[in-house]
Amino acid sequence: MKKKICVITRHAIVNYGSFLQTYATQEIFNRYGYDTTILDYVRYDEEYRNVTELLLKKSNKWNKNFLTRLIYRIVQWPDHYICGRVFEKKRNKYLNLSERITDINKEKSKIPNADIYCTGSDQVWGEIGGDDIDPAYFLDFVANKKAKKVAFSASFGKSNYSEDRICKFSDLLKNYDYITVRESSALDLVEKSGQKSVQILDPTIIYGRDNWDKVLPTIKDKNYVLLYQLNANSKMDEYASNFAKKAGLKLIRISVELHNIMRTGKFKWCLSPFEFLSYIKNAKYMITDSFHGTAFAIMFNTQFVEVLPKEKITRNLSVLQQFGIEDRILREINDFSYIDKMIDFNAVNEKVNVEREKSLDIIKEMLS
Repeated sequence: MKKKICVITRHAIVNYGSFLQTYATQEIFNRYGYDTTILDYVRYDEEYRNVTELLLKKSNKWNKNFLTRLIYRIVQWPDHYICGRVFEKKRNKYLNLSERITDINKEKSKIPNADIYCTGSDQVWGEIGGDDIDPAYFLDFVANKKAKKVAFSASFGKSNYSEDRICKFSDLLKNYDYITVRESSALDLVEKSGQKSVQILDPTIIYGRDNWDKVLPTIKDKNYVLLYQLNANSKMDEYASNFAKKAGLKLIRISVELHNIMRTGKFKWCLSPFEFLSYIKNAKYMITDSFHGTAFAIMFNTQFVEVLPKEKITRNLSVLQQFGIEDRILREINDFSYIDKMIDFNAVNEKVNVEREKSLDIIKEMLS
């Protein structure tokens, strides 16, 4: 009989990286012979049907009167509800989900029995919803003392936390049997918390290009620069537009936010996660401020330019440093040398393969 592993991660956000890292984690563990279940823990503030109203309540700009609230709902509802439905359908089709849990303390009977409980990847240990950390992502709900508790390529989201927060991390991390983290900065935070950890790659990279290629659909668009932008940045818009013109290519923008239809580029709204990957793979160039956008560009050997976000830059920096391509960071808004200055992907691929093999060995040890 197969051993069972139950993974908790932030799988239900309307975000390509969130879905794809969850899918990769599930498939990696399955290939090690485990029966993998994704704990369908969806906080009230991350359930797509609730997001529009919750964000509206927090907005001083839009929560002023009937008219401003109406405009906000008209603009934001399609993003949260329609795209939420697209992602929900993919989760239900591709992820082996447990029963839905919205309050983990009140619904412990729904938590599957498992030999291993695992905190999954991405920003599981950071502040969620702009508030506090969520102890559920530190496996505080696990009652079975015989079960092994591990963390798989986990991330704090950022590198600077107060001493009080680090003390809280210390209490929550001490119950793990094995901790692996995604960024080098997370190694330091875990150490400050009095525990030990090992750095491994993001599961999307560990899963490997050959496996992703099997699920990618065919797309019709060719000869384009792809813009995947998560953070508001008018200079990034301008740069992408000028970059595409100078390269003699059309610009395609992918987003789950419908209001971006007004911005530069041919707009692709709410593509499926696997369509999203096809657009990265087939782009001549990619311009991005996204960690997972960067990770997939590296894996598919797509030439890219990195625009670092204003906050939480450690994630992006870490993966660039890991593969020796920090020179892809845009320093000057008028620097279009990246059109001709190509990444040596032969050298990068060698590093990826070495780190991937190391990560696979660590996973094997973690699960044993």
